[in-house]
Amino acid sequence: MKRFESFKTDDVPNESKSMLDSIESKYGFVPNLVAGIARSPELLKSYLELSKNFENSSLKPDEQQIVLLTTSRLNECEYCTSVHSMTAENAGIEWETVEKIRNREKVSDERYEALRTFTERVVKDNGHVPHDVHTQFKNAGFDEKSALDVMVGVTLKTLTNSANHLIETPLDEQFQKRAWSTESKKQTATA
Repeated sequence: MKRFESFKTDDVPNESKSMLDSIESKYGFVPNLVAGIARSPELLKSYLELSKNFENSSLKPDEQQIVLLTTSRLNECEYCTSVHSMTAENAGIEWETVEKIRNREKVSDERYEALRTFTERVVKDNGHVPHDVHTQFKNAGFDEKSALDVMVGVTLKTLTNSANHLIETPLDEQFQKRAWSTESKKQTATA
């Protein structure tokens, strides 16, 4: 039995409805993640505020997607890994790079690789980033503010990845093209 039976927007608290209307007018639909977390207006507000803060960070849109995709993959969030695979492409990242991140492999672009590695260590080591990884990050042109802005993205994705695990969010048809699952990765690894 699923933990959350409905991802409809008509059965959310009134406090969430105006936020959902705004999202629908911006994107043309309400993603299942947003519909799911809208049951808690506090969580929805937190998500929207963190998203806005990260969008306004020192990282460019493509770099933001590297952080979001890397975090989602490490947290084995099928929903967000799928979504950010598509949004990374839309931000101009080549599919080959997206696939490498989905497979936790080194990417050829040095700046992206430094950002991917730094983000991975922030997630895996709870911010205890080894000196050599931080040096690689700085040598790729990132500064102290960038390092802290990565934390905003990691926090944002950890929030949504955990929410997706809890509410078992089904992937929207809009993102099916880039669907990713932990099961397909396990099957590939054992083949």
